[in-house]
Order: sequence, then structure tokens, then C-alpha cells
Amino acid sequence: TELPSSPPEDALPRPDGSRLQLLEDNSLLRWTQRSNGSWRKPELWPVDKDQLEWLTAQISKHQVDFAEKREAERVAKEERIKRERMEKLAQAPAAVAAAKAA
Repeated sequence: TELPSSPPEDALPRPDGSRLQLLEDNSLLRWTQRSNGSWRKPELWPVDKDQLEWLTAQISKHQVDFAEKREAERVAKEERIKRERMEKLAQAPAAVAAAKAA
């Protein structure tokens, strides 16, 4: 199986800048970043029962936080687009003429 060269967006960020992803076989992929911003080839680590419990909890929490952040970004983008459309409509020639006539 070929390992991804960079971590997925939802990989668990760690304080040291690395990213973690738990695989289906309960092994762990760990990416570290070079000083130029590129990612090193991921390391594959076996995980014991205690580590698995802790990692599962951390990853679950991160996935919820990540999903909430993405949803908030999506809603903010939709609101911005709606506001921009309303501003364009308000500046349309027919709208300006109607406002002057009123």
C-alpha cells in the first residue's frame, strides 16, 4: 500500500507540528514537516491498546472540531455571497431608478 506523501486536511495536528492519522489496522501514520514547509515521508507506527484508546479519543475530538470549523466557514462564505448579491442588486440601474423615483 502506498502511503500519502502529505497528511490529509483532517489529520490530527500535534504541538510539535507533526500530523497523525490512525489507519484501519490501528497503526499510526505520522508526518513531520521540513523547515521549507514540505512534508517528509510518513512514518508508520504500531499502536498498543492504551495508545489506541487515547488516540481514538483525540482524533474523534479533532474530527468534530474540524467539521464544526468547516461548517462555520461554509456558512460564512454563503452569507458573504448573499450579501454581495444583495449589494449588486441594490446598485442595479432599475433599483437605483426606483429609489430615485420614490
